[in-house]
Amino acid sequence: MAAPAKLITTSIGFQDPKGTVVASGMLKLTLSQTATVTATGGQVTTEPIFLNLDANGKITNTAIWFNDELSPSGTIYYGTVYAANKTRVIPGLETLQYSITGAGPYDLATAVQSASASPSYSGAVLLVPSGSQTITTGNLTLTTGTFVETAQAVTGSGGLVRATSPTLVTPNIGVATGTSLALGGGTALATTNRTGTGNLVLATNPAITGPTIDNITQKAATLFSLFDNQAGTRLSIPSGGSAQGQINNMALTGVNTFNNVAVLNGQGAVGPLTGNSADQVIYTYTLPANTVDSTLKGIRITAAAVHASGTANTTLKININSVNAVSGVSGTAASQSTSFEARILRTASTTGGSWGIANAAASSMTPFSQALTGLAWTSSQVITFTFNVANTDTWTGIMFLVELIQ
Repeated sequence: MAAPAKLITTSIGFQDPKGTVVASGMLKLTLSQTATVTATGGQVTTEPIFLNLDANGKITNTAIWFNDELSPSGTIYYGTVYAANKTRVIPGLETLQYSITGAGPYDLATAVQSASASPSYSGAVLLVPSGSQTITTGNLTLTTGTFVETAQAVTGSGGLVRATSPTLVTPNIGVATGTSLALGGGTALATTNRTGTGNLVLATNPAITGPTIDNITQKAATLFSLFDNQAGTRLSIPSGGSAQGQINNMALTGVNTFNNVAVLNGQGAVGPLTGNSADQVIYTYTLPANTVDSTLKGIRITAAAVHASGTANTTLKININSVNAVSGVSGTAASQSTSFEARILRTASTTGGSWGIANAAASSMTPFSQALTGLAWTSSQVITFTFNVANTDTWTGIMFLVELIQ
């Protein structure tokens, strides 16, 4: 290990409170803790250094390890001044503290003593640290008082929450994500049993036998409703104030009223498109498999177009997987608008019944209602709205809409 190179000195001699120079006395310096030379390594012990004072109370310039050359940071030197007999401590000079830093030489005579100066100990947690504090082994135990967190916002009161099996009283958890949620009885509520906004489905196609509902306070237009997709039945409790009572041995009967409609696809104006004496697609949409996933559900297809130029008769169709749902022949008037609507209802099989409607501008159309075959509801199906006219005419699409009705 290299020897220290920076010097300590005293420009003014040590003196007692009366101003008398401590002639021929002695200064003892003790490092606050064993340390390591940062640049070269090697241990620096806490064995005292004894420096004799001359007739003017000054030390001879001496090379020592400065505190900023040692690790850990924050070490200091304790100083004690003795009288000429080397045994009597000079009052007021027995508890000196020096933080010796810089390029050197370091003048002990100009060092300012601080009553709050404190040494640093390796591995200790400081009361007023200048950097992060880490406990690598052992525990930090709080036996009295309260754990106070000031770096981050803290809400709520009571004990700290740990990862496994905490008990929370009236928490507001906001938007939460979890693999399962247990109800009051401990039964897990799977994510597949939670559907929609404000709707709770407790089981798939549940059998509800003799439920009892009491102490209900109604606060909205419809307090709640029970709907069985399989049977197509619904029970709603409407608003109207507070209701306290029971619904016993409830039987859900009736048919689907088709009061839930969802838009699956909507398209605006397209074209103009020029005829080529073959069926050309104005609009197309692929209905995903199992969209109409049970009986008594269906879809509604609405399409409209305008005969933009020419006067030739035009055949327009709505097809599902090449199965014609509704078709008609437009009149010959230029700028004639034509609209079609098809409603397809799934029956007990995968084949549905169909109703096709054309507006009055069509000179002929398919029958008002017809049965369809070849519709595979468990597979994706392509829905098209087409026109067929000679290349002397053009058509422009106005709108196209596909809705799910249930």
